[in-house]
Amino acid sequence: FLANFAGEGIILINEVPVRFQSGRAGLAHIGILLDLPEEYAGERTEIAFEKGNTAPVLETKGLSFSYKEKEVFCQLNLCVGQGEKIALTGPSGCGKTTLFKLLSGLYMPKKGQIFLKGRDLTELPLALIRDTITVMTQEAFLFQSSLWDNIRVANPDSTDQAVIAAARNAQIDTFIQSLPDSYQTKINTAAPALSNGQMQRINLARAFVRDAEIVLFDEPISALDKETADRVLDYIFSAMADKTVLMIVHNEKELSRFDRVIQMG
Repeated sequence: FLANFAGEGIILINEVPVRFQSGRAGLAHIGILLDLPEEYAGERTEIAFEKGNTAPVLETKGLSFSYKEKEVFCQLNLCVGQGEKIALTGPSGCGKTTLFKLLSGLYMPKKGQIFLKGRDLTELPLALIRDTITVMTQEAFLFQSSLWDNIRVANPDSTDQAVIAAARNAQIDTFIQSLPDSYQTKINTAAPALSNGQMQRINLARAFVRDAEIVLFDEPISALDKETADRVLDYIFSAMADKTVLMIVHNEKELSRFDRVIQMG
């Protein structure tokens, strides 16, 4: 017993230098993050798009992008009209998610141009781009706060009714209401009980509460069962009829719902 006890102590002592190095590296990364300038610092302006603008909502001309030496796509031309519902398909690694990052201003094009309502994306304030375009990523990043805060974080100015409506349309309201503390349930205690599908629906609720003109969905229903996925899509294609939607889709059975299907890769 004493030998085992002493052995465990030696193992723990040996782990100290490794954990120290890991912790120091983590603190260094946090410091880099905290030193980054605020994205909107000094650039929120009254710039707005002209009313009655007939230009395509989104357009790319000769768009090319590479990760170092690896070319993702080359000379991509895309034109998206107001209210269109477009599906993007293609094998993994063909550039679908990268295209979303470019269209939303997270990446800037290496070659070619992107236009948002007829204006070059690189010339627009990031605040205006963020207000116009919402991106739902594949990953659901949850914060150690209440479920309410985790949805409302996407639009802090949203009303209570808008938050609940977004949760209902994302098919997550019934689950939340079943919890003892309902929307005030802390995510750090609920996280072990949240499935991938439930986390994805929280992500959907965030996108819905944003209520942006353009929404880019990156595989929004991949973790949902068919019945729940159908309800979410019904909402997107009915209540969001006036919104412009681009969605990365891998289930071919869903493609018939869209106005157009773009094959990449």
